[in-house]
Amino acid sequence: MKNLADRPAQRQASTGFFNKPRTSGPHIDQNEVDEGPHSTIFSRMNEPGLLITFEGIDGSGKTTQAFKLRDTLRRRGYEIEFLREPGGTGISEKIRKILLDRKNEAICDRTELLLYLAARAEVVDKVVAPAIKSGKVVIADRFYDSTYAYQIHGRRLPEAVVRQANRFAADRITPDLTFLVDLSVKEAQARLQRDKDRLEAAGTAFQRHVRRGFLQLAQAEPRRIKMLDGREEVEEIFARVLDHSEKLLQRRGMKAKSRK
Repeated sequence: MKNLADRPAQRQASTGFFNKPRTSGPHIDQNEVDEGPHSTIFSRMNEPGLLITFEGIDGSGKTTQAFKLRDTLRRRGYEIEFLREPGGTGISEKIRKILLDRKNEAICDRTELLLYLAARAEVVDKVVAPAIKSGKVVIADRFYDSTYAYQIHGRRLPEAVVRQANRFAADRITPDLTFLVDLSVKEAQARLQRDKDRLEAAGTAFQRHVRRGFLQLAQAEPRRIKMLDGREEVEEIFARVLDHSEKLLQRRGMKAKSRK
């Protein structure tokens, strides 16, 4: 079976909102590879850019690593598109404010899911897909793995429904490489010195469920998702981030633009 990290940012099969049900265990046929929670990955579209995502619970240090990779690759001359989720476009940022505002604590779980997916659909259409098509390196602070962890494991919404809706919102785009910065809930919460947003204030039990969801993802897709120990020093973590990223860029034959 081919290494998912070696492939370009690809698009997953879409046959309407509710795709064919996922079969248990790995499955291979003429056109597809079904692997992990975000299966059906098609290899027909060889787009020139790629997508690197950072995941983890709030306070894990994922955003710091995402910024460091963005800045390092830009200095080297790569064309970078950087975004955060939810957010990345005017509409998506407005949705972000609704989702994270603690005044909206009464929002129902289904509404929360649909708002996240609406923000993602917008940023994929306006930013992610065009950037990949033009050959840029897209770096995202969160992408659809967060929906799997937060909405399925955190909110306990039906897995099949969330998975299919997640694919639909992402327009079948799947990351080439994902970094999961893992840290215990206790340690992560201790790092959050600012006022917590609605999700950060959802409670320790909720955050533990979310962390468990991320760990389950990493176990299911070890070739795409690289586990990083959030307890290590920032530079030690980044050395691994850069090493994996450089290897991916080399495999894909992506070279930096000459800098004047």
